[in-house]
Amino acid sequence: LTGETEESCRQRFEQILEKIDHLKKGLQLSIDQEYMNDQEGIVVRSYAHFALIVEGDCIAFILRNQELSEKFAALIPQFRTVICCRSTPNQKADVVRFVRERLNKVTLAIGDGGNDVAMIQLAHIGVGILGKEGNQAANSSDYAITHFRFLGRLLFVHGRWSLLRMSKYVLFFLYKNLVFTLPQFWFAIQSAYSAQTIWEDYYLVNYNSIITAFSSGGFAVGNMDVAPHHGSLIVRHLCLLYTSDAADDLLCVYLG
Repeated sequence: LTGETEESCRQRFEQILEKIDHLKKGLQLSIDQEYMNDQEGIVVRSYAHFALIVEGDCIAFILRNQELSEKFAALIPQFRTVICCRSTPNQKADVVRFVRERLNKVTLAIGDGGNDVAMIQLAHIGVGILGKEGNQAANSSDYAITHFRFLGRLLFVHGRWSLLRMSKYVLFFLYKNLVFTLPQFWFAIQSAYSAQTIWEDYYLVNYNSIITAFSSGGFAVGNMDVAPHHGSLIVRHLCLLYTSDAADDLLCVYLG
């Protein structure tokens, strides 16, 4: 998707939409469906298996025009990937803002240079790479890694661990406070609301700081259901690992 002017960008946009309609109607293919031409031995895939490449100048035209931005928002989810090339730092940040606000998606931005700082700070999750271009991106990010290949481990291993630990900690936090406050509530009824406490002073002081800290700390250290060196296994069963989160199973408490 290229264009030196807004009008040329609009025309190119219309051509892409026409090609997509032709691909859907002429070949009678739907998203994620494959068609095999036995005579030629060619696999024809739907446009969900294609990529859209957008140049920086065209990005500026699209984001400034309301009509084009709406069409662009409807077009993005239909491609496997969208590549924005030759973009300025502000255009990178504008694309992240566009996806975050228009599509209502959780965004992650990764970069290794100072021109990626605006994009990293605007995304929900910013990842900086420590490299030859300096530490500006890493200093402005939420997470810093030394190589791009560590991104998969950061997302699918440490992300999985963090998901389990946080969900269990939320339930543990509610449970330990109920255990601490409910006896005091019933004791207040029995003591005619005399402001007496059922707990000793040392227990009141050390309950949150010491007594309940060991259990949550031990759980955080030992709860590793995904091994970091099982990379191929994680990729193969990636959908199964995050299905429970989609169903809100990790934050549900089943009674009975």
